[in-house]
Amino acid sequence: MNAPEAASEALAAPLYVAWQITNECNLACLHCIEESGPGKAFPDELDEDQVFRVLDQVIEHEIPYLSFSGGEPMLHPHFFRMVEHVCASG
Repeated sequence: MNAPEAASEALAAPLYVAWQITNECNLACLHCIEESGPGKAFPDELDEDQVFRVLDQVIEHEIPYLSFSGGEPMLHPHFFRMVEHVCASG
């Protein structure tokens, strides 16, 4: 096994998580690759407890990079608490 393979096998978690937390958006841009828009929230979006369990796993595994996307992530009902939760953990 060469050095890059050994280094990648030593990783216990991803380095980056990009989480599309909602498909809801206040706009309906024709160029939107996600086809987001008003009333287009995912029917199976995670509830509050599930959201914070996922965030706690990201924190526990010390994943260094996390981004929230969507639609418009700031329309997610827990967005600002999610950001505060992650930032408070360092």
